[in-house]
Amino acid sequence: EVKRTITVRLSEPEGKIDLTVWGDDGEVIDEVSHPYKQAPGTPITVPWSQKESEVMGRFLLKAWDVVGFWSGVRSVTFMNIPHEDVVFESGKHDIRPTEERKLIEPLGRIHAELQKVKGVLPITLYIGGYTDTVGSAADNLALSRRRARAIGQWFRKRGIRVPIKFQGFGESVLIAQTPDNTDEARNRRASYVLAVAQPPASRGFPTKTWNVIP
Repeated sequence: EVKRTITVRLSEPEGKIDLTVWGDDGEVIDEVSHPYKQAPGTPITVPWSQKESEVMGRFLLKAWDVVGFWSGVRSVTFMNIPHEDVVFESGKHDIRPTEERKLIEPLGRIHAELQKVKGVLPITLYIGGYTDTVGSAADNLALSRRRARAIGQWFRKRGIRVPIKFQGFGESVLIAQTPDNTDEARNRRASYVLAVAQPPASRGFPTKTWNVIP
């Protein structure tokens, strides 16, 4: 099992925190009741446990005072951000000005989701890049990495201040199964995911070699 934590600051000096964590499949991962007694505003760290293969999908946190009143926050903590994919020129990773409009809408969605958990959860934006099968597998892997990095840099320059990590998967995760050297637009894509913990290796993210956007 892997130990995870959420850190909160409360105005009450004494009480308890109830935390329920669900996976991205809707099943409960863990339920925790955490009593506290300390000065108001002091950081309180609430731990929970999950299997390494589990992905935290959402949580509900309730903070109770000693007389039975509570306040809480509910959040989705593993979210795929829907978007229209940027079209890159063949073999290139530069984002053309005509394609930037496809990043503006997901940028707004990312900002909105981050605002919901501001000061409550440490969120990271993960960007995965994918290609079709035109060209060698090695070249496609490097190209998808450069394209994912270019998207991450674009988001960083437009005000995303949380950690941004990127990774290229080349032609290893095809949406449309094709023979080698097949031009298929559906396979030239990217994924944008907001998450509390690093996504485990899976069909969509087959490796864990994430790089960081400064």
